[in-house]
Amino acid sequence: MNEAVNLFHEICTATWFENVPILLFLNKIDLLKKKLKRVQLSDWETDYKGDNSYGDACEYFRHIFETVNGVPMKRKIYTHFTCVIDDSVPDLLKVWQVLFYWKVILLENV
Repeated sequence: MNEAVNLFHEICTATWFENVPILLFLNKIDLLKKKLKRVQLSDWETDYKGDNSYGDACEYFRHIFETVNGVPMKRKIYTHFTCVIDDSVPDLLKVWQVLFYWKVILLENV
């Protein structure tokens, strides 16, 4: 987790991306849901203070990544929780979700 946050911080603070909105995909939510049934999130994330619900856990991870945004006034981060290999969601719907996020980004930044 720390490696992912550090890498994201490097991307956010790079001058090339200073004025560019970022679409952040947090993948493998299926594994997160399974793990939350077995283990308390606070056991492996000592800063976590919420309950062990999936929604609170997602907000916690969203907050971690969004706080490393080097220029929050110039750039917005759009966070999306996903499971790329989820067979219950058709591939076309996954593509539509990505296109929807890009449409939102374009409309807000043009």
